[in-house]
Amino acid sequence: GSSRTFACNPSRIIQRRAATAAMPLPTLRSALLASVVGGVLLPAEVSGGMMTVRKSYSGDTADCKAANLKKSEIYEVPGTCTATSDYGGTVKAVKKSCTAGKYSEVYYTDTSCTTTDASRQAKESGVCTGGSNYYEDYTDCVDASTVSHGTYAQYTQAGCAAADKNGDGVFASAACVLKDDFKSDVWVKKSESQVLSSDKKKLTIQSYEGASDCTGTFDGTAKVYECGVCQLSP
Repeated sequence: GSSRTFACNPSRIIQRRAATAAMPLPTLRSALLASVVGGVLLPAEVSGGMMTVRKSYSGDTADCKAANLKKSEIYEVPGTCTATSDYGGTVKAVKKSCTAGKYSEVYYTDTSCTTTDASRQAKESGVCTGGSNYYEDYTDCVDASTVSHGTYAQYTQAGCAAADKNGDGVFASAACVLKDDFKSDVWVKKSESQVLSSDKKKLTIQSYEGASDCTGTFDGTAKVYECGVCQLSP
């Protein structure tokens, strides 16, 4: 089965900056995620030195109204050309980057990112895109070195061998994650709490249904991860 490792020790939670210089979480919430309901900080890819927040919305027009916010995800931005198999058609690569504080996401038909794919709409911060009750936009970029966060890596096999790694992520202790699902053109309310133990050795993740603020029905599954230890996903 799949496995994960979490880096939760305070000295490892802060990336590119000493722990004593880290931005405390309340400040982080207001400074980085002012546009995210409840100061939500979400799982993310880890690969670069800048961050952006992708927000997803319901609705029937491309206006991305705050009242229709359904999901928020914070991402570190690679800034490089990355081969991708996430999309069909002729898409061969994507480049996610930050220029003068603005986020952009452009798709290409080749793996060297030289020929743009006209069939895929480019994305940029502050621009609402999408359709059929699913729209999204991105915030401006923020320097990741100012953000206090822990990281995790996931693998396809037990043992957490580098060759089996298939993803990275970011988490913030005590965050309530807005995690509504979009299925068959319908949004289903869900949320998730991510709580780091006081000794910084365990991360507990609990999922809820029926509400977006961790007050819904607990699904009965508490996932407990030991920090710095390779273990099968509960």
